[in-house]
This record gives sequence, structure tokens and C-alpha cells, in this order.
Amino acid sequence: MIPTPDRGFVPLSKLKVGDKVFDREGKPTTIKGVFPQGIRDFYSVALSDGRKLPADKEHIFSIVRDKKNIVKEFENLTVAQMLEELAENPERRFFLPNNKPVCFDTGILSDVESLYFAVGSRTEHITKALKTTSLEQRRDIIRGAFDHYGEFDKNNKEKLLFVAEGKEQLVTDIREMLYSLGISSKRLDLFTLEIMYESRDQAFDLFGKKAKKDQVYINIPRISPYKDEIDFVEIVALTPEINSEEAICILVDNEEHLFLAGTNYVVTHNTELVKAIAEVMFGDENAMKRFDCGELQAPSSVARLIGSPPGESNDLDSGGEMTEFVKKHPYSVLLFDECEKGFPGIWDTLLSVLDEGEVADARGEIVNFRNTIIILTSNIASQTILRNGDPETGEIPNNIMEQIISQLKNHDPERGGKGFRPEFVNRLSSIVTFYKLQRNQLEKIANLKLRSLTKRLKESRNISLVFSKKVHEVFREREEPQLDVAWLLTSSWYLSNQNLDLGGRPVERNIVSEIENKLTDLLLEEAVPDGSFIYVEAGYGSGLKYYKDREGNTRPVSPEILMRKISESDYRILEKDDPVAHLFDEK
Repeated sequence: MIPTPDRGFVPLSKLKVGDKVFDREGKPTTIKGVFPQGIRDFYSVALSDGRKLPADKEHIFSIVRDKKNIVKEFENLTVAQMLEELAENPERRFFLPNNKPVCFDTGILSDVESLYFAVGSRTEHITKALKTTSLEQRRDIIRGAFDHYGEFDKNNKEKLLFVAEGKEQLVTDIREMLYSLGISSKRLDLFTLEIMYESRDQAFDLFGKKAKKDQVYINIPRISPYKDEIDFVEIVALTPEINSEEAICILVDNEEHLFLAGTNYVVTHNTELVKAIAEVMFGDENAMKRFDCGELQAPSSVARLIGSPPGESNDLDSGGEMTEFVKKHPYSVLLFDECEKGFPGIWDTLLSVLDEGEVADARGEIVNFRNTIIILTSNIASQTILRNGDPETGEIPNNIMEQIISQLKNHDPERGGKGFRPEFVNRLSSIVTFYKLQRNQLEKIANLKLRSLTKRLKESRNISLVFSKKVHEVFREREEPQLDVAWLLTSSWYLSNQNLDLGGRPVERNIVSEIENKLTDLLLEEAVPDGSFIYVEAGYGSGLKYYKDREGNTRPVSPEILMRKISESDYRILEKDDPVAHLFDEK
């Protein structure tokens, strides 16, 4: 998604010559050319502040090599050129310029005098409309948010934090809004941001209440401790992405030819099941297209799928996303995620697809779906499943299954229905109910994710990961050994019973926070060269394994995940007992 001055966030594919985007100073700049590049393999460009953005090998970045001794002109390098330089010398460093505040002119909420109270103690997220209001209105929103959630680190008062426990999405939204105001931050965990203020005045302006402002003048130094990190952000990793996407190059009307891209551009999450089906059926897990039905709630969503009727679009040759994809990839999987959120007219359009295996697009061309698998996922009746599933196996009694099917077929909103019309449900080949995942199943998911991480690191930097074998927990030496990395990530030490209701996503978050982030720190701090070997261990290290509580009872210490660089000979020995490497071995 690309931020634009007058239309908010717009997909890159929808931009055309004459449209406005922002340059790095936050000022509008005009698009002079749009050049489709075809399907390209993308890289994930990871920045030192935690942001990531996708780019193909030919994507050009304007960089500097030393952020402390900045020359007047930027150096233009493609991703391919940076990869070549890193292959010759892993010590090479590249820095991108940070953006300045952007001024939206969408007219949204222009008649509202103040938005200070937009974020309160019950706010879970910030809407798109609020993110694209005027500069002063966004500052108002931030002031209200920081008056609620802003605080100073107890151990270091110079650190200004935004802490919203249990509100991951709100923290993400606040971070995006801070970037729109030209303010950088570091994400310390899911619920905490460390604000990288450029001056005491900037920190002062983040608050509205006098008491909070007074604390700023007491705690925040005149010279920012982040002064060397504000203007430029370092590229810390270039990692190949799994998916290939349509690449588009745009030329903008400014001397630097730089423009701002939204943090969520081309970031998609495909469920593991659908990728597995695509791989089994068509030999490629990327033979699929995902539609997030949360984005298909408007009546115009039908046109997005099959194309706009003549006279309703400026592009006379525009086709629908679904129909055009199937024309190019007839042997593929279509995933409609959280389908209960979609506009009902979408399912009317799919009736002929499910019945006859074909549909006419907006240009009257017949599109053949007979070799396409269509999957719809839904959270309808999810609470019924969670409340009534067997605590041990998650299985659902027959009478509860009947209730679930009834909810699926209840399409009347006046009767509390979020389901589908009978004629649509009757055309579905099968309705599959997923039970609540148990810890042993989540452990298998964790092992699959760790296996994927091992593969990515091997392909990108030729670094080999090896994971520790199962060992005994403290006080459970008489039982079968269970403690390894995947087991620990899904155990009660790291995953509460409440998070079990959320499926596999908490496991992914644990892998990011406990494995990927620590790996990144190790690779950067220890200067681990390509071709190295790293041991990831679940255990107790060299510390205590138990302690005495206040009442004198002996308690086990929480095991932790440790990692270190090892020799190739040690790797060969440890690899024999690696549960991730031997995940699919016959037992």
C-alpha cells in the first residue's frame, strides 16, 4: 500500500500517471510514469527499527554508507548490487533516509475540531480514517494516546515508552501513526514501543496533560540519546521471500526520485493448510491466491473479483483479480479468508463457479474454474466450538455439530445470523470443522515453522541451524524427556491456556520473539559470517534449575532458549539428534 495525499492508502497496482504520492520530506510529488515489471521474486528488506518492506532484485534504493559522515548526494543501489557487495564483504553497511511528517488532504473528519479523545482505555485499534486525517488531528490522537499509555522506563528515565498491555493492534497502529508524523520507534515487544525522539520538544509534544509534560522536562535530556539513529535507518538483512508477485516501478517528479511506501505493502499471510493443499495438488505451495474478505465488504468488491462493467471504470481493459488469476493459473487454489465478513453479492457471483465450474467476467469472457480448488474459512460458531469441545481431544458432540451447521446456514442478520444462503451452502462439496488445537499439535506446528526458518537461513546466508534434542525437565526425570525448543515454545512457560484458543498464531509470535529476534541479535553482535553453524538449545544453561520461594518450597526455574555459534564438527554430532531435522523420519 502506498500513502497518497488525497486518497489515503492505495495499492501500488492502482496508481497511475498524474496521481500524487509523498516524497521523503512528506511533500506531495506527482507520478510521471508507471512501468509494470511482470512477476518477480521478492526479497524482504529488514530495517534496524524492526520494519520490513518487500523489493525485487532490480528495486533501487537511495542509500548512504556512513550515517555520521553524510555526503550531499545519495548513492543509488539495486537489491542485487547490495547482495553482491555483502557477498564480497559481510561488513558492508547501507542506510536509508527516514521520512518527515506527511500531510494528508483526504478531507476525512475535516469538520471535527479535536480528536484528542479518539484513543481511550477501551480502544483496541485505530481506524484507517483516523490514520489519514490532517497532521494536527493525528497529533491530537497521539497526545490522547500517550496521556493514557505513555510512561518513562523505571530503570532509565530518559527512555520514553508507549505501553498498552494486551493491545497488540493498538500498538501497531500507534507506531504507524508515529511514522506518519516523522517519529521513529523501536518495538520492544508486542505491547511496548520505545520512542526515538529527536529532541525534548518533540517528546513534550507527544503529551497533552500538564503533569505528563512536566515529567518530560524533568526526565528527557536536551540532546537526544537517539541523535545518531533518527535521520537514517540501517538495512540489517535481505532475505528471499517465498511468494512471487507482480512488480511495478513508478517514476516520480522530484530530483531524488524517492517516494514513501506503506509498511504493509505486499505483506500477506497464507494459512499453512492451504499452502499444503496447493503443494500436494499442484506441486507448488505458491499455486494459490488469498482474498481477505475483511477487504471485500463493499458492493464494489464483486467488480474487484470479476472486473468492472463497461462504463464504470476508467480502465477499459481492467479485469477482476480472481478471474485474471485463474486465467493465468488454472491449476491453483483460491482462498477466501474469514468469508463471513465478505459482501453477500460475492457468494451470488460464485454460485455459477461452484455449480458449472465457470463464470463470465466483466468483458464477457468465460473463465474456466474446473481445475481450481476453492476454500472458504470462517469463524462462524467458533465460540460454540471452544465452549463445547472435549478438553483433551477438542472433538465436538453430534448435537453441537448440528448447532454449528445451523449457524452456518443462518444468513438473516435480524436473527443474529452471519451465515450464507441455503443455495450457496448446498453447492459446497464439504464442510470441515476444525477443533481447538492441543499443545501436542501446536508443538508439531512449531517444529514445521522452525524447519522453514532453518531452510530460509540456509538459502539466504548458508547458515546451518541445529536444535537441541529432548531432555528432562527439572523434577520430572522419571518421565519421558519432553523439553526441546518446539515443546518449550508451546508449553505453559511461553503459551498461556488463554492463547490456546487463538490457534497457531501465538506460536508464530513466540518463534519471532524468542528465536528470530535472538538470531538477528546474534548475527549482528557476534558478526557471524556466512556458512556458520548455530546451536539453538532449550534448557537451563549454566544457571540454577530450581529455587526456594518465600514459604521455603522448592520451585523449578523456567527453562529458556539459548543459542551460540558452534564448529562444524559439533554440528555434525548434534545434527543426529536434532528433532527438527528428523521431523519426518519414521518413528
